[in-house]
Amino acid sequence: KKLFEEKIYAERNIVNEYLETKPPKWSNLEIISNDVIIPNLKIGATMRETLEQFVPLSFPEEIRYQLMAFLSWLMKARIPNEDPLDFIFQLQSAPLFRFLVFEHIKYLLEGIDPPQYVRIINMAEKGQLSSGIQPVTEETEKNVWNAIWFELQEKFPGPQDKANDIARRLNQTGEIATSIPISKKEARASRSAWVDRFSSILHSLAIGGHVQNKTIGLQDAGYVGSAHRWPHQHLSWSARLGNPYVKAPYIQVMVMPPSAVERAIRARPNLSPIDWSASALNFGLFNSCANNWNLRISLMTKAMLGKRTLRQLENEFDVKLKSPVSSINSDEAKVLDLLTVRMYLSGLELGRYKPYLPGTIEDLRTLIESLRDRRIVNIQYFYRLSGLASLCLIVKGPELYVQSLSRSFLKHTPSATVRLADGGKTSYIMTRVPEDKVYDILTEIPKQAKESDLTITIKRADAYAGYTHNLYSRLLKSDGTWDDDISGLLSQIRS
Repeated sequence: KKLFEEKIYAERNIVNEYLETKPPKWSNLEIISNDVIIPNLKIGATMRETLEQFVPLSFPEEIRYQLMAFLSWLMKARIPNEDPLDFIFQLQSAPLFRFLVFEHIKYLLEGIDPPQYVRIINMAEKGQLSSGIQPVTEETEKNVWNAIWFELQEKFPGPQDKANDIARRLNQTGEIATSIPISKKEARASRSAWVDRFSSILHSLAIGGHVQNKTIGLQDAGYVGSAHRWPHQHLSWSARLGNPYVKAPYIQVMVMPPSAVERAIRARPNLSPIDWSASALNFGLFNSCANNWNLRISLMTKAMLGKRTLRQLENEFDVKLKSPVSSINSDEAKVLDLLTVRMYLSGLELGRYKPYLPGTIEDLRTLIESLRDRRIVNIQYFYRLSGLASLCLIVKGPELYVQSLSRSFLKHTPSATVRLADGGKTSYIMTRVPEDKVYDILTEIPKQAKESDLTITIKRADAYAGYTHNLYSRLLKSDGTWDDDISGLLSQIRS
């Protein structure tokens, strides 16, 4: 309760600067009103009293409070002169306010017309907003704020080419970045560098990695079904597949020592040990001019007629089926945990991860380099991708065709992770694709699959639950061996 009250106080302290001030002039209200008529509008004693007339009372209190602060800021909106990281630090305790301000600054930088915020609020209150590509749910219909949020999400500009270019360059060079790659000094000296630094923060530029568990003596195992969904010691993550309104199956990925996998399979035969896995990010597919992703489904349907051996995949993606096994210590386990959940470079620069790091930032860099050089983890740089849907494909059939299709997703979608099982005859593909391409994927790929004797199940993936924030630390025992007690899983199977 005390922490919650302190959080509310911090939020109020930030937004008070914009609300507990002298009232606006009529000319200020014209800037934000978008010619929307507010019945009986009058200027109150303060900015807050005036703006309360613009935001419905039905909104949650803190959302309403931060929205009013944003409208106040909007009257004199400008590109800030201070460093972007200093600016975001000032607003960190008011996340909605910060998000709206940063998104609006993006409009200012790109020179495009922003949404008519007050008009959107007014239309939502009257039930006049369509839901666009977002699904209409009972909660959306009952909560006016949800409708506004979906509308703004669809109107905000897509992935900015600056953040895309920075992440793409970091992935290509392989350097280890433990802070925003554009320094404060560089941002002060150049407006272009300031924009790059701002974009890195706005789009949540982060360092992460795909861990090759076999290299440290662990084994991935995949399961698709509706059983044993309670979290247990060896569960890495799970996601729901398909329609949330029916009893949908879940995909689960577990991580355990090979001997434990064998025991788990005896109890649950449809548990699949993963032979090979790879993850890819293809930021080069983003077309900054058209503000969309160049995804060609024809390349995937064509791939189902081609053939790829596992050796070819090993060479192309630099991931070996069999690699020397290394032992890791507790510090390295902590770093793998952090890389698995990703670390925001802005957070690293601000020192937010300090309580969780095994030493200094330099120690962190040294440990990451060691893990990378020993081929334990493939380092990747991410940024926040909007407008993409998550899909799961389960592909079964002749291994050469299965592997060819798996490769096409690793090469031709914005992001994909492939896990091959059963000697390459089964592939679990998790991918993110443009929302407007989902229907074509759901229809075209299964149609072509029949010609290659492939069985393909494609489902939307949602309700993701990750348990990776301490995965390696909790599995690593004090004597340096891995926890093989899978009673938490077995008790669910037997019950």
